[in-house]
Amino acid sequence: MKFTLSIIILILCCISCKKDDIQFFEGKDAMSIYIGQYEPDSTLYSFATRSAGLKQDTVFVKVRIQGPARKVERVIELEPFQGTSAAEGTDYLLPKFILPADSIEARYPVILLRSEQLKSESVVLNVAVKASEHFEKGAIGQEIKKTFSIPYYKIIFNDFLTKPSYWDNIEWAVGTFSVVKLQFMFRVYGSDKDFENISTGELLNMRLRLRAAQAEYEAENGPLLDENGLHVTF
Repeated sequence: MKFTLSIIILILCCISCKKDDIQFFEGKDAMSIYIGQYEPDSTLYSFATRSAGLKQDTVFVKVRIQGPARKVERVIELEPFQGTSAAEGTDYLLPKFILPADSIEARYPVILLRSEQLKSESVVLNVAVKASEHFEKGAIGQEIKKTFSIPYYKIIFNDFLTKPSYWDNIEWAVGTFSVVKLQFMFRVYGSDKDFENISTGELLNMRLRLRAAQAEYEAENGPLLDENGLHVTF
């Protein structure tokens, strides 16, 4: 009995020692910027399509944790990446953003500022995840449910009329882009009109309204020509 009891005690001691020797990973979680399968990895933004009184606006960049959710809030930080020509504090702000507890995804707010420089030239802001006390930079190209992690997200912005990034989605209804055409659309609908988030039904109605407005305009002023001398058509 004594021999058997000694063996049992020895086994329990060995098991206890093994448990004490187990090492658990306690490193940082990884954070990455990601896009959907059919989403672009850049945004073209112009303050010229917004009201004159607007001094700043926000472009949201999607980020996610490559790891489990935690039951605590954590700070997300982005930083300018190589190729950036915009000036921090003058053209943009990258605020510290709180990721809520039990979350693995967020939309990080990149704040664009309406600086005087934007009236004469477009600037580029490439943003990437900034390594911090909470996160390290995540793996690039990781595919999760038809989404992909990318090294940085590009934002090109200015304060004069250029082809907006949403134009490809409305071109079937309003035709080929021109500055004059976009200016006429703002003339009809107002400079605050959001042409980006518009339904198919509204696009069809918009085309009819624009054609009617153009006919009325041309009856008084002659043909509406774009910056290339071509007749504007909707």
